[in-house]
Amino acid sequence: MKQLHPERNTDIETKTNDKKRKKVSTSDKPEKVIRVTPDTQATISMDDLEKENGVSYRGPRFLIRGINQITVKDSNQNLKVYGKILNVSLKRNLEAIIIAEFQGSQCRFVLPESFFTSSNISNDQIRDYLEELGEYVKVDSKDIYICAMCQSHKINIEKIYLYIYEYLYLDFVFEDRQTNGLTNLIIAMR
Repeated sequence: MKQLHPERNTDIETKTNDKKRKKVSTSDKPEKVIRVTPDTQATISMDDLEKENGVSYRGPRFLIRGINQITVKDSNQNLKVYGKILNVSLKRNLEAIIIAEFQGSQCRFVLPESFFTSSNISNDQIRDYLEELGEYVKVDSKDIYICAMCQSHKINIEKIYLYIYEYLYLDFVFEDRQTNGLTNLIIAMR
């Protein structure tokens, strides 16, 4: 019976010592690993990928940084960045900029057109939410913190621009409560 289902041995290096340990896999199927990149122009959705059986998914690694911790070495990286919102400005086309700061360092979160088209919420509704957020930040003294999964391009420390391509990549902290997404933040503010 053992000849019909041979075991595969895989060597795994450990970092603490030079010894190798064996991992035994008795599966007949080879392991499939799919790396998921945050590409807004992708032709395959995560829902389609999840329907397949026996597939492991790996998303991109996001480095967690406060705005004051961002350096030139973080250029062209996936970052999870947090800071206090100072201002929200909307452009005429589908683009917005959220200015935030943390411990004296400022950053601009750019919300490009793909941000507005990546969700089931209409573009006008997202613009209305951002306008309301901008008005609230100007008038009210309560701090709102943003925590965004974003991408950096070439970083200039004097003026940091980070790009948020997905609507779902935004979280906020308002009155010591974390809200998932812009819609939940607006509900909490009202």
